[in-house]
Amino acid sequence: MAHLDEVGFAISGIARDGTVTLARRGGFLLSLWEGQPALAHVDVDGRPSSVRGIFLARDRARVAQPAALTAWF
Repeated sequence: MAHLDEVGFAISGIARDGTVTLARRGGFLLSLWEGQPALAHVDVDGRPSSVRGIFLARDRARVAQPAALTAWF
């Protein structure tokens, strides 16, 4: 037997500088993603495509686990 959590995010906002705010969809420690490569799956003209980016690290960690993450693609 094995247990596998699904790890994923939904884009909850897009800033003027092109960064996106991500809402958690699935369970895992969010701080472990900071500074790691990111991959967004999007539809472009009705066709699936992938966009590479990076999960951004926080400037200051006031709490161990952030409520949301940001990424740049």
